[in-house]
Amino acid sequence: MSKSKQQANELLTLWGASKNQIDAILPSIADDEELQMRVNLLFSIHDCLQLLVREENNRNRYMATKNTGPFFDGRKPLDIIASGKLNDLKDVHLRVRNMICI
Repeated sequence: MSKSKQQANELLTLWGASKNQIDAILPSIADDEELQMRVNLLFSIHDCLQLLVREENNRNRYMATKNTGPFFDGRKPLDIIASGKLNDLKDVHLRVRNMICI
């Protein structure tokens, strides 16, 4: 079953995203296919984080915490995806996914 934009909005809120960040990540101008891709990427990140971070509070804070890894270079994953660029969301998804060696 595919996740909805509303469920993605709730996930982003749980991660600490502001309304402006949510609007950029899930833009109203995106067509249905792109919007579903964005929602799927967000929930895939969430699934990866569930495998990586056991403690729920730490898991929920991960996206809003500065990351010192080479790709993130001190940036917060949430700030990167809040650029609104689909490629930035794909890149963050790939980096988080690679942390679990899939």
